[in-house]
This record gives sequence, C-alpha cells and structure tokens, in this order.
Amino acid sequence: MNKKSQKVKILWKDARLFFYRNTKIGLSQMETEGYIEREQDDYVVVKNINTKNIENGKDYPNGEKPNFFFIPKSFIVSIKNIK
Repeated sequence: MNKKSQKVKILWKDARLFFYRNTKIGLSQMETEGYIEREQDDYVVVKNINTKNIENGKDYPNGEKPNFFFIPKSFIVSIKNIK
C-alpha cells in the first residue's frame, strides 16, 4: 500500500449513530491526514493525525486528539500520498 512514515490522505467510512428523526442514512465520510506508522493485513496505523468529518467539516474526535488511528482496510475508500 504505502511506505512507513509517508504522509497520506485517507478517505474512509465510519460508523454513524442513527436516530429515527434523522433523514440521512449511511456511513459517515471521514478524511484523515497523517503518517503511515504500520500496515497490517486488515488495518493501517496512522500517526500525527488530523481527522475531520467531510459532511460537517468538524474535527474528529471532539476533544483530545488521539496519538494514533487504527483504520480497518475495509473502511478505506482511498489513500493518496501527499507532500
């Protein structure tokens, strides 16, 4: 996929909370920028991350910034190298 420590932009789909009053049904569209720390058969570990929900533009998660994200490959839509 990508080499370790390469900066990437990952588009992925995350779980979404659903309430009957919501009209939007589907997975949340997420964007993570960071550095590939590790790649396993079924997930990618990304460090120094900035993640946002593409639909509402809000940072994710709210509050304290995590050190790493473990993103299952089955959630990933695309990975692009960035400089």
